[in-house]
Amino acid sequence: MKRVKVITLFFFGIVCSGIFGCSSRMTGDFQMNMGNYASAVQNFREVISRNPDDWQAQEQLGIAYYKSGQIPEAVSALKAALQQNPDAADARYYLGLAQLKADRRVEAIQNWEEYENPDAPIVQGEVKKQLTLLKINDSIQFAEEALTQETSLQTQPPAPNSVAVFYFKDLSPDNQFKYLQKALASMIITDLSRVESLNVIERLKVQYLLEEMELGSTGIVDQSTAPRTGRMLGAEHLVVGTLDSGSIVNQTGVASTQKKDVIASFNLREEQENFFVLQKKIVNKILQVLNAQVKPSEKRKISRYHTTSLTAATFYGQGLDARDQGNWKEAKVFFRKALKEDPNFFLAFWQSDNTPGESAPSLDQLGQMSPSEIADSADNAVRAARGQQRSAAARNQQQSLQKSTGDETGSREEPAPEKGEGDISVSW
Repeated sequence: MKRVKVITLFFFGIVCSGIFGCSSRMTGDFQMNMGNYASAVQNFREVISRNPDDWQAQEQLGIAYYKSGQIPEAVSALKAALQQNPDAADARYYLGLAQLKADRRVEAIQNWEEYENPDAPIVQGEVKKQLTLLKINDSIQFAEEALTQETSLQTQPPAPNSVAVFYFKDLSPDNQFKYLQKALASMIITDLSRVESLNVIERLKVQYLLEEMELGSTGIVDQSTAPRTGRMLGAEHLVVGTLDSGSIVNQTGVASTQKKDVIASFNLREEQENFFVLQKKIVNKILQVLNAQVKPSEKRKISRYHTTSLTAATFYGQGLDARDQGNWKEAKVFFRKALKEDPNFFLAFWQSDNTPGESAPSLDQLGQMSPSEIADSADNAVRAARGQQRSAAARNQQQSLQKSTGDETGSREEPAPEKGEGDISVSW
């Protein structure tokens, strides 16, 4: 099949250039398909010289530059394409790859966070999974660098209005809140992140710094270790707390790295089945302590409960714990269990949809990969997703044709699709 495609493209090139004198754009597309990226660069540059506002030509030029190893040129062309069309999905994806090749992880993360491709949901899902892997890699590297540079970081001022939320320590005799402590922190981080005036440290950065400090087995910091951890995170304010049984008894403290002291603390209590009320009370108390400016629209979002099911929240915490350890398959199982308990639990849906597949690099491998290696691994996975997307589109087209023509074969039962990464998004 591949040989037929190559022969077809070859004859198309002869016909195009020799008989009809095709445009530079068509010739550029042909050269791209043949892997002649240097020639494609020249063709797309000719198109842009005649029409500088042609974002599609800029996008293709950037991709050709990337594939030919001209990374600075690729970044420039792809940024130009996005300036003309911020929704250019391929430009955003390849710009992220090019930024990784240039060892600019943070910029690549920012780019892929904005990636949307609703016309190719399988590809979009895979890019989001690769973003998760990139964020974990970046957080591991951040943690290693923070410990190495700890002395110099102690003299640097924290980012203004920055907040780090640590896991709540489970003080119950039977450790019944072992997984709720991580789930609760995740929900609080999500709510605080909705406040534009705050700069909330990502949970993954907190997680892998604790791992690097050999606190990862508990995920807990106390008032003695919090200032040190906060300085390495660059956080101005730190949220630490405990959970105890007898209903759910919570004690939360908000500390300041600059003042090196706890600036406020509060005690709350709720029945276990009302844990979701407790979570919102903690968030509102933190906002009061920080004197945060909260817009009415942000208040409405914060007031919505993530889930009212304690079982779902516990499964969600187990999923986070498994994913933090690199157990991708196990994490997805727990996130799906959380969704089964509460189909409207968006955080569980989002985490399930963005958890890497079983073929993804292990946590150990991920921590040792360079940005360039992350780019190559991501591109291989996304290329496979593009193939799946084409196959799915072909099946849909065939089914539509069968329905429109009344073909009897259209009524035959198709074999059930294999269970894969898209199960949740299909059933959602």
